Amino acid sequence: MGLRLGIDTGGTFTDAVLLDKTGAVLAAAKAETTRDDLIVGIDRAVAAVLDGQDGPIDLVGLSTTLATNAVVEGRGGKAGLVLMGFEPEVLDRGGLSAALRGAPVAHLKGGHDANGHPLAPFDPNVLRAAVQDMGKGVEALAVCGQFAVRNPAHELAAAGVAAELGLPCTLSSSLSARLDAPRRALTALLNARLLPFIAGLLDAVEGLLRRRGIVAPLMVVRGDGSFMRAEAARLRPIETVLSGPAASVVGAGHLTGLPDAVVSDVGGTTTDVAVLRGGRPRLSKEGASVGGWRTMVEAIDMATVGLGGDSALRRDRDGGLALGPERAVPLSLLAALHPGALAELEAELAKPGSNVLDARFALAQVPASADPGLFTRSQRGLLDRLAEGPRSLATIVERDHLEIPLRRLVERGIVLLAGFTPSDAAHVLGLQTLWSRPAAAIGAALEARKGWPGLDPGDGEGLARHVLAEARRRSAAVLVEAVLPEDEPLLPLLRPPLRGLVRAALDGGPGGMALRLDLPIVAVGGPAKLFYPAAAAALDARLVVPEYYAVCNAIGAVAGEVVQTATLVATGRGEDSLTLHLPDGPVEAANPDEARRRLEDAAVVLARRRAAEAGAAEVAVETSVEVARATLDGNREIVMEIRVTATARGRPAIG
Repeated sequence: MGLRLGIDTGGTFTDAVLLDKTGAVLAAAKAETTRDDLIVGIDRAVAAVLDGQDGPIDLVGLSTTLATNAVVEGRGGKAGLVLMGFEPEVLDRGGLSAALRGAPVAHLKGGHDANGHPLAPFDPNVLRAAVQDMGKGVEALAVCGQFAVRNPAHELAAAGVAAELGLPCTLSSSLSARLDAPRRALTALLNARLLPFIAGLLDAVEGLLRRRGIVAPLMVVRGDGSFMRAEAARLRPIETVLSGPAASVVGAGHLTGLPDAVVSDVGGTTTDVAVLRGGRPRLSKEGASVGGWRTMVEAIDMATVGLGGDSALRRDRDGGLALGPERAVPLSLLAALHPGALAELEAELAKPGSNVLDARFALAQVPASADPGLFTRSQRGLLDRLAEGPRSLATIVERDHLEIPLRRLVERGIVLLAGFTPSDAAHVLGLQTLWSRPAAAIGAALEARKGWPGLDPGDGEGLARHVLAEARRRSAAVLVEAVLPEDEPLLPLLRPPLRGLVRAALDGGPGGMALRLDLPIVAVGGPAKLFYPAAAAALDARLVVPEYYAVCNAIGAVAGEVVQTATLVATGRGEDSLTLHLPDGPVEAANPDEARRRLEDAAVVLARRRAAEAGAAEVAVETSVEVARATLDGNREIVMEIRVTATARGRPAIG
């Protein structure tokens, strides 16, 4: 194996790393994420790590927040949903109706019963007519058939019709082997919407690699931390949700060599915490939850809180100091990018008294492709003002009376707000020197004189210390909650007292009370060194901040392996015989031993095939078997269900 290039596109920064054949980091770089055209930031980061390096690159890995952000923000291509064998009421289950957001739906006859037998014949002409009724704007189809995981024949037939019509098609049975039809349909619909998004990103990355003469496989990180080829990601982009946090966990394991740990990735907007067990991320039993939708995508079990280096300072219900979940551009960064902002801060400080809007700014990030017709006259007026640079909220709200258009543009992500953040607090206290310390110091003074419980209105440094203390309390609390399993029934009741215990421990604790976290804490991400030494000390835990903690996601994007699973089921038909639900359709087995043997053979073949399609070499397969039994009269047991899962693992094929 030669050199490996890892790339991560995050919400604030795009990172790139270059690893040698031993996995050691040769170079690392950061560039600002260019949201209107991600490839610009990617190119800058890649150029920085390749500068001065020599040798062939055998593998390129990519982790990205693109799919996650698109689902959260409700963006995507126009997809039609085809349901076969369901009553219309199915839309009211699993949040499917809310997820549609006006997408066209076709209800067709077909589908299968629990044993894989057809409920009604599939008619391709009916599907062709239904697609025509959906309109010309439909870019892709999502298809979900009743009990398609027991027999996918009708979904496969629908895919054939879609291919004739030139439409990309996502089949629910190709994404999950679970029975929950509404969630399968939801997952398929989200996948169909993401197809143009991930295709655009991969086209751009592959074009960049060609321009730089890099001929190597491009792998994409899935939500469970494993890899799949770019070609597979084009078909199943939904599997890349939570790609960035998953890559962070894999990267943390690679950098530290720890098989068991709590990994906390602190970004600009959020903190993501996951558990590493046996060298692999702990996976969610329920599937990835993103944007309020519970999908059937296998992903890491992750706790996410709106806390990061760019968390906005705000008041809680009691008027006290709180952080996030909203993001703000740090004042120190704002002044570094726009020097005029420092002069405005100085002018605000020179005024007598305090204004709640002091130390708050707005700045525009209008995509180059934005249609001016999408904005109202007042919104265009505000954008014209912001075209010259950031403006204070006091000017926008109190002088120009543009609060309503400002709010609407912020909701759409067209305008960003700037204000005092933990990153600014670190600059005030000399813990960071990346940007403008004078702007951070003035911002702290302006915030302090607004009056906060227990703080001197004239003490800007005291406010900065209080901001970082609150960030550390929140960080410690989420660490404690993250180690509890997601299916712990008492978790909702445990959270409030746990947070109280953590706060008391950080503040000294009454009566010698102490908390202990047995797992080591691996802290990664830009603000890791700011938040975690105090949090680890409060939990009496070992803290590990690896050397390349700030680019851990990019390391995980190229340090993992390919993992694919295949789950097959046999259901009982009588006292001995069973129906095997295989990829090509149901077949019968005379007894449980025959059913288990044939299931295992088929699952191993399917897992190996999926791993090869995902880009694995030298695949090893493990199987697990679950058997559900029932007792008849006379205490005779019969097998009701056999479930076999084959897991194929392999390193990425290189070249």
